Amino acid sequence: MHRQNESVGELLFKLPWWISATIGVLVFISLRWGFPILAGNDKNLQLFSNGVAPLAPLALIFFGIFAAGSFWFDKRRHRLVDEQTGLESLRNIPWKDFEFLVADSY
Repeated sequence: MHRQNESVGELLFKLPWWISATIGVLVFISLRWGFPILAGNDKNLQLFSNGVAPLAPLALIFFGIFAAGSFWFDKRRHRLVDEQTGLESLRNIPWKDFEFLVADSY
């Protein structure tokens, strides 16, 4: 069930890492080459695309950070599953980790 107060960052961390990486590459391509092509001869759109094109690497870095975080988060969840040996080990983990365990089992 999706929580109402979940931020976009939390969602990107929970998704597989390759989704954030793909979004980053698509945003980079759109900002760097897509907007200038769409601008055509319109002076206002050309001005906008010239202002946004230098931000393309920042978008790639931004989504790259989320991809790396998501990769780490996934490794942590798998390690958490592997460390569970019985009922007593389940009792000793925080509720948030237990929530991840239940979600991973589904």
